[in-house]
Amino acid sequence: MTNEWIFWITATSIFLVIYHHLGYPLLLKVLVRCSSSKDGIDEGKTLEEKDLPTVTVLMPAYNEARWIADKIRNLAALDYPAEKLDVIIACDGCSDETATIARQTAHETPCSHLNLIVVEYAENEGKVAVLNKTMPLAHGDLVALTDISALISIDAFQIAAQRFTDESLV
Repeated sequence: MTNEWIFWITATSIFLVIYHHLGYPLLLKVLVRCSSSKDGIDEGKTLEEKDLPTVTVLMPAYNEARWIADKIRNLAALDYPAEKLDVIIACDGCSDETATIARQTAHETPCSHLNLIVVEYAENEGKVAVLNKTMPLAHGDLVALTDISALISIDAFQIAAQRFTDESLV
């Protein structure tokens, strides 16, 4: 009887490990494809440039000199028309060179097409206060809030635009 229990516990454990590494990811792929086709969403289809909403990227920053240049370069590489994208960096009483580095990076050739505004506040008041003070400057149809250290996928705004303009998802 004990050998039978050991056999079933071992077999179940092996099955669960295999399912965890192979079965579950395959199940997720199948479910995503089924749900995408049911929703009428075609991920390969993108909106025409004239139909894309304007997007304002709002980023609060406090002593982000180490990462700000990489974030601006990441935004410059996005697959989204520059004339439909505004970037606002709100420096929250930074005591380092965050604002200076942001302005210098914005003038680099790969980033010069970005409509980038750097707003500097004298005192550090915290992320929520900075967002509340800076939000009136955001005039895009969509506002994307992001941290400086978080890189954005190259097609993230294309996908967001498609989702927000697809009336079947409302």
